[in-house]
Amino acid sequence: MDKPRQSKAKRRVKPAATRTALAQRTLDGIPPIMRFIRTEMRGAVEGELTVPQFRVLVQMNHHGAMTNGELAERQGVSVAAMSRMVDALREKGLVHREQSALDRREVRIAATPLGEQRFKEARLSVRATLAERFAGMTAGERATLDAALAILAGLFA
Repeated sequence: MDKPRQSKAKRRVKPAATRTALAQRTLDGIPPIMRFIRTEMRGAVEGELTVPQFRVLVQMNHHGAMTNGELAERQGVSVAAMSRMVDALREKGLVHREQSALDRREVRIAATPLGEQRFKEARLSVRATLAERFAGMTAGERATLDAALAILAGLFA
């Protein structure tokens, strides 16, 4: 009796990568993707914001209003340097300072509606550029990438 033939797809399945191999692929693969995204983000806000200023808006978008110290810690800069950045963003109408309702001594920095709008515009621009990059992928490749990104997001959430 003849053995049933395996489909070509089954014969081509690679063995699962080791954890070390996945770690190396992550270390090699993520930096160029992040460089691409940063370059596109910079282009979207070119002339209006410096990269560090834009990163402050990113932090606020993800975490809401924060103190100067919290922002400085997240950005890896001194409180004085962050204070100068916040002043520049405030002069552009992109952030404002607000006194905490719970502790009057605490001042939080929050994005203004204009700051939120600038962030969203930049993000939409980059999203459109990424979508163009994905245009050449097959539906199966897009599904595979979507599943892989979901897994990575879960691992690093």
